[in-house]
Amino acid sequence: MSELEAFQQWVAVGRIVRPRGTRGEVIVEPLTGYPERLRRIGRVVAARDNDPGRRELEVAEVWQHGGRWIFRFHGVETIAQAETLRGCELRLPAGARLVLPEGEYYLDDLTGCQVVDSGTGERIGRVAGWEEHGGQAVLAVQDIESGAEFLLPFTAGLLREIDPARKRLVASLPEGLRELNR
Repeated sequence: MSELEAFQQWVAVGRIVRPRGTRGEVIVEPLTGYPERLRRIGRVVAARDNDPGRRELEVAEVWQHGGRWIFRFHGVETIAQAETLRGCELRLPAGARLVLPEGEYYLDDLTGCQVVDSGTGERIGRVAGWEEHGGQAVLAVQDIESGAEFLLPFTAGLLREIDPARKRLVASLPEGLRELNR
């Protein structure tokens, strides 16, 4: 396994927005549906997507202040040191993810899933990624016929079966949805 492949086995749980205060603290935007779990993180890797450099950090304190999550790391004690972390994602090994309740899914587990039409059983496309808009997740599906992407709302009304282990989603698409983004 290459270093990049190994690194992709990590999941982002937060993004450092900017330094806060004068003692090396940083404001973190949660990238998890369960932000309370941030209080229990002991060690993280701070990294940027296109930067091979990453840094392992030990969490000294985590607290909420004014609706924001504040982190203090051991060894990060000044504004200048905190500034070097701006824009980094805080990542954990994929195996450290929470076990989700029945019917909930990690969106990154859906990437690569085949999308199948519930009526015909035909393959429609493959999930290439996702976007979130005001709390509503939307899957970006690469159409098998045209290669173009169309957006599929991640809702129970459209997705009849979700099986990340088998890399398969069964969808009931509204008429014209595939053509909408062409």
